[in-house]
Amino acid sequence: MHCTLHIKPHSNIKHTIMCTYKLIFASINNIQFLAFTSTAEYFAFLQETHMSNSSVNILATADFPNVYSACYNSRQRGVTIMINREIKFTETSTVIDPVGRFIIVTLSTQNMQLCLANVYAPNVDDPKFFHSFFSALSEHTDKTLIIAGDLNMCLDPEMDRLNNTGNLRIWQSTNTVKQYMEDFGLCDVWRLFHPTKRTYTFFSTVHQSYSRSDYFLVNSSLLSIATEAQIHPITISDHAPVSLTLKNKTSPPSLRSWRFNTSLLRDPNFRDFFAKEWSSYLQNNDHPGISSCLLWEAGKAVMRGKIIAFSSHKKRKENSKLVDLEQKIRLLEETYSNSPDEQTLQQIRKVRIELNEITNQRTQFLLQRLLASRTNSWWYAPGKSYSKGTPGMARCQQPVLE
Repeated sequence: MHCTLHIKPHSNIKHTIMCTYKLIFASINNIQFLAFTSTAEYFAFLQETHMSNSSVNILATADFPNVYSACYNSRQRGVTIMINREIKFTETSTVIDPVGRFIIVTLSTQNMQLCLANVYAPNVDDPKFFHSFFSALSEHTDKTLIIAGDLNMCLDPEMDRLNNTGNLRIWQSTNTVKQYMEDFGLCDVWRLFHPTKRTYTFFSTVHQSYSRSDYFLVNSSLLSIATEAQIHPITISDHAPVSLTLKNKTSPPSLRSWRFNTSLLRDPNFRDFFAKEWSSYLQNNDHPGISSCLLWEAGKAVMRGKIIAFSSHKKRKENSKLVDLEQKIRLLEETYSNSPDEQTLQQIRKVRIELNEITNQRTQFLLQRLLASRTNSWWYAPGKSYSKGTPGMARCQQPVLE
């Protein structure tokens, strides 16, 4: 899989984030897949899902129950568009490529008519494929077009490709796509934000070349609300994620109840923190004349604030480390692209492993949340016994999350 897009029209979020990834599904586990979908806030475009029609529904999660797929077989191709459960939309049509190269979904949401296309182009010069793809799109040019995916070629070989062997391929497909972009009023939004930057989304070890083959092609009418486009470091995929941020209409904040993140119970630092704060609370408030009911209810409110503070600090620390690791990968990739050597390549692999470990730890919570949403039952840490004086263990109707 490799491409995701996010939009949330009915939200207190001021921006819509779209991202693209390339990831061969057969090469990752469920934890890593959840890590990808957790970054996709509203729409997700995935390529190379390598799934049959009978198995594609396993991609659905509690956050992404709406799944639209074009499949081929379990060994190659396959594209999927996933839509977040918070999106209020009406699907109007779907075009499915029978050989799993593209899928087109048209929908209406917040008085907008959107045409979302997810494409995984052949890795050979094949203008006929793009004629077929854009011919299918031509039925929906009255809608706002958003195309995301891996075109498997560079729109500007001079800027979007770095080949250490000196062989520069110029495909007929490049001119074909450019002509359709002009006819359909589409633009390469990342290049518009970075007209002179050389950043790549894929490194071929076989050809020893870097290329930018993952794109967002959008109607020019969206540029007025586009605020940012980024290519992120390559981590658990063989392609780099690409993100596009669109400015949303603001709306009143939605009320959301607080839920305890039970994965904190596996953190020894949190357990020590909680025991210390609960003991301090009892020492300062458990006096004669104070009813146990009042002590308990007030204690839950106090500890809720303590837990939120601890979680926020922990998340800021983790996010800071993730940013540092991603920046380190980005710098190492730039160094390697300018002067390839085995030592730099080994450093890149080492940092990616460290980043993957952090990502996997974080997405354990997503697994818990997914299973809890399906079973609608309370999660207790296995093998633990909890005293009646531990407010975090009060039974709830549904799993308590952060």
